[in-house]
Amino acid sequence: MNRKSVDDRIVEFDATWDDGVRLDMKLEGGRHEVKVSFSAVGRHQVLIDQMPHTLFTARDESGVWVWSRGRARLVREVKGHHGHVPTEQPDDGRITPPMPAVVSAILAKAGDSVKKGQELVVVTAMKMETRLAAGRAGVVTAVNTEVGASVMPGDVLIEVRPDGEVDDGG
Repeated sequence: MNRKSVDDRIVEFDATWDDGVRLDMKLEGGRHEVKVSFSAVGRHQVLIDQMPHTLFTARDESGVWVWSRGRARLVREVKGHHGHVPTEQPDDGRITPPMPAVVSAILAKAGDSVKKGQELVVVTAMKMETRLAAGRAGVVTAVNTEVGASVMPGDVLIEVRPDGEVDDGG
């Protein structure tokens, strides 16, 4: 579950990209289909539950401003212990992006011991940064990406083996 602050109100949501343009979003108990029909820097045409919306976005030091239907909203990361809430991965050891994105930072290398919840990679999509964290403690066995790479949901960016498990190479 992701958490963002929208005009100082905490919003929890879960989002899954179906095919790179369609997003299935669960927002505060309701489910919504979001389809991106056009996206350029600062301007996005979307269908939300088949209703057209034009969103304008701009980033500044306070967060990301989103203008829609004559109203501006400030969207920012929820302040956590590192100033944001990392997106924790399932505990199968595979770190994958939740949406089409670009890798902006790699925070671990093969051989590193990591803790559950430790941030391993940062991806950026639509000017929003998402920090992907380990779903379990273990050892990083592979880093399958590089900074600047375009990635899709299901791409395994980093692999983590649980502590004590022997890598049989296969």
